[in-house]
Amino acid sequence: MMNTPENIIDEIARRAAEGLLARLQWMTVAPAAILVMGKEAGYLSECLKARYPEAVMGQGDHFDLVISHLELPWQDHLAAVINACRSYLQPGGLLMVSTLGPDTLKEWPDQQACMVARMDMHEVGDVLVLAGLADPVMEVEHYTICYTNAIKMMEELRAGKMLLDSVREQMPEKTEGKWQLT
Repeated sequence: MMNTPENIIDEIARRAAEGLLARLQWMTVAPAAILVMGKEAGYLSECLKARYPEAVMGQGDHFDLVISHLELPWQDHLAAVINACRSYLQPGGLLMVSTLGPDTLKEWPDQQACMVARMDMHEVGDVLVLAGLADPVMEVEHYTICYTNAIKMMEELRAGKMLLDSVREQMPEKTEGKWQLT
């Protein structure tokens, strides 16, 4: 469980980016060219450049490592995005994708108010296989965000394009004096 920093959406994006970077220790790819898209792209690019100093960042048409970080939840066509990422990959390259799962904002009473596509990892895995990517590995991480201030919670969720702007009064139940969101 984490306490609310200044901007929770950015904090979650940063923590998930750190998770992607940590997983590189198990990968055998030695990328000469890297493409990073999505949230925290600058941070990810900086860390990847430090890890792979010889790699070219974001230039060219084909890459050995493509990262799409938290882009999928705001896209309408999962398969089209995955196929586009696949088209950038060199043979033997690595695609890393992060997204929001079906438990995201599960506590919110009106699920129609949630603006993000919450994808089941099995669906994402199927799309990866259909795109011709071999050996997809799927993982789940859960974060619980705690708010004590309803205004801040609503502002952050709207600013992060997680909730519709029209949501005004429907809020999750409080637990131990705070709103806890997955």
